[in-house]
Amino acid sequence: MLSRFHVPPHDIAHINSIEEEVLQKTSLEPKDDLTPVSVNEVQTLVKSISTRKAPGLDGKEAEVIGIHKPEKPRDLPASYRPNSLLSGLAKLFERVLKTRLSNYFFGKGFIIDEQFGFRPAHSCPQQVLRLVEYVSEGFKIKHKTVAVFFDVAKAFDRVWHAGLVYKLHSLQVPDRLILIIENFLSNRHFTFRHERTHSTKRLIRAGVPQGSALSPLLYSAYTNDIPRLTSGVQLVLFADDTALFFRSSTRRSIFRHLPSAYDELGQWFRKWRIEINLDKSAAIQFKYSKNRSKLIIDWNTPNLKMLNARIP
Repeated sequence: MLSRFHVPPHDIAHINSIEEEVLQKTSLEPKDDLTPVSVNEVQTLVKSISTRKAPGLDGKEAEVIGIHKPEKPRDLPASYRPNSLLSGLAKLFERVLKTRLSNYFFGKGFIIDEQFGFRPAHSCPQQVLRLVEYVSEGFKIKHKTVAVFFDVAKAFDRVWHAGLVYKLHSLQVPDRLILIIENFLSNRHFTFRHERTHSTKRLIRAGVPQGSALSPLLYSAYTNDIPRLTSGVQLVLFADDTALFFRSSTRRSIFRHLPSAYDELGQWFRKWRIEINLDKSAAIQFKYSKNRSKLIIDWNTPNLKMLNARIP
């Protein structure tokens, strides 16, 4: 198994083009009908903030702690999940922004149907049920299914700020809301705390804050233009968890349709500076058998590749 998924160099021309366009757009006078924040709205949000927590640091400075991942060695940095401790005022500000952004995205139906993460009336079990039903329906007509599960490496931590602002403009988010979000993400700093020891303060150059109420919604906006594939290949998303699956009566048909689908997805990952962790990605074949269990996961699925890297 490969140690990780090495993505080809980013498209520098695309990066420069996006950053220039964002600079041009954000320099214009904002024009929108964004509703002002009311006193009642602030009072309601203040009441929802925990009173057992300290006010915290400045709104654009976070204290990061590492939360140990179960059954991982404690002496490795990768065994800890970073979590940002934000100030009470910052949390209040984020919830005001989240309310505005949620009303806009969900009210206008802008978030794609395939995304089930962090949205009303959607959940992870519903996505799992969608796959189970798809596989089960295939068994009834003697079809096998191959599913490819992708793990996005440090998804929230590596969101490209200029790319996010560009996509917010593409979704026609109100100008002033975009300017506020851009300011919210820029010139942020963090310190890392381990027990009673703090690191020096560092500038955050990419990503959305871990632990922020606003971050999942921003990530959904960033990935909202993910390729929606044709030829019957199914796409499922739950926040940063991404999977493709396809069924057919023959393996030849499956491996004729799937490679073009995940190659297109791989090019999109590369274009928007999203990296896939190959160690945690997997291709699995589900097929019907009369022996013992009716459901067999075939671990001998033929080799699949994305951008010349093998998927386990």
